[in-house]
Amino acid sequence: MSPGIGGGLGGAVGIAAETTYGTWVAPTRWVEVRSFKMQERPKISQGTGLASGRTVDLGTRRRETWTDAGGTMELEFLNQGQALLLQHAMGSNATLIQNGTTTAYTLTANYGVPDNQNYLSMQALVPDTSGAIKQQNFHGCKIQAVEWAIDMDNPLTWTHTIDSQQVTTAEAAGTPSYTANTRTFTFQGMNFKVGAFGSEATVDGVRKMTCKIERGLEVNRIYMGQASKSEPVTNAITKISGTADVDLTATNKSILWDLFHSQAAVPSIVMDFVGNTIGSSGKSDEFILNPTNVFIDQGGTPELDGPDITKATINWSALIDAANDSALIAKLTTADSTM
Repeated sequence: MSPGIGGGLGGAVGIAAETTYGTWVAPTRWVEVRSFKMQERPKISQGTGLASGRTVDLGTRRRETWTDAGGTMELEFLNQGQALLLQHAMGSNATLIQNGTTTAYTLTANYGVPDNQNYLSMQALVPDTSGAIKQQNFHGCKIQAVEWAIDMDNPLTWTHTIDSQQVTTAEAAGTPSYTANTRTFTFQGMNFKVGAFGSEATVDGVRKMTCKIERGLEVNRIYMGQASKSEPVTNAITKISGTADVDLTATNKSILWDLFHSQAAVPSIVMDFVGNTIGSSGKSDEFILNPTNVFIDQGGTPELDGPDITKATINWSALIDAANDSALIAKLTTADSTM
C-alpha cells in the first residue's frame, strides 16, 4: 500500500446516527469539511496542601475527574449528503420522503427540541506527516448551534458547534466514500423573499445573509460514579437569528427598513436556494430556510455614510407567531434516497 498524504488533504470525517446516546456507530456517511476542530476536554482536579518547604504541587495529587469533548465543523452545503446533519441541526426526526415515483426526495424539518434524540457518532481521520491515520472517535455528538452563510463570492456554507460525550481511539478507521458530481448552492441561484407566510415575494437589494440557531443545553450532566456524562438536555430558550446586508432600493424600504422603526413583525422570510434539475424528476436540487415570524432588531435606520449608496446590515430574530407555526422550517430536495 502506498503511503498516504501527510496533511489535511489526507483527512476525512464520517458520521452516523446513534440509537443510544454515546454508543458508538461506525460511520455511514462521509462529509466533505472545510475544517473539523474538535478537542477532548479533560476536567482536572489538582490537590494541594501546605507542606514545609514545598512550593509546587505534587503530581500524585493531579487527578482527571471526568472528560468530554467539543468544537466546530465547517462545510459547504451541498446538493447531496446533507440530510442527516440537517435533521440533527434542526432537532428533528423527519426523514426523506420520495416525490411520487421520481428520483427526487424531500426532507422537511421543523425546528424542534433535540432532547432524547439527535445524537451522532463522528470519526475524524487525521494524518500524521508520514500519512499514517490517527482516528479520533467522538461519541454522543449533539449540535448546539448551526449557522448558514452566503455572499456573492462564496457558496452556501454551514458551521456547527458540537458537544460530544467522549473521545476514543480504539474503534477502527472507516473507509471514506463520497457521492460523485455533487454541487454547491450559490448566490446566483438564491431568492430572498419576504411576505405573509406561504405567499412571500422576492425582495431585491440583498448582498449577503446568515441564519443561525443557538440552543441552550445543559452539557455538564455528570453524576457521582459516572465515567462520562449523560445526554445534554435543553435548559434555556433557543435563539434563532440572522443578518442581511441590504442596499436601500426604491422597493425594499417599506418591506424591510421601515419595520425596524415600527417594530412590526416581518411575517416570514424565505431564503430559497435552487440548483440543478434532478434527472427527469421535474424537481431541482433545492434548500429552503424559512423563519416564519421575524422582527428587525437593529440596522434599519437609513444613514448617510459618505458618497457610497445607502446600505446596512439588518439584524433579525425569529419568534413564534400567534398561530404557533414552527419558528424555523428547513426543506431540502435532493437525489439522496437515504439519510
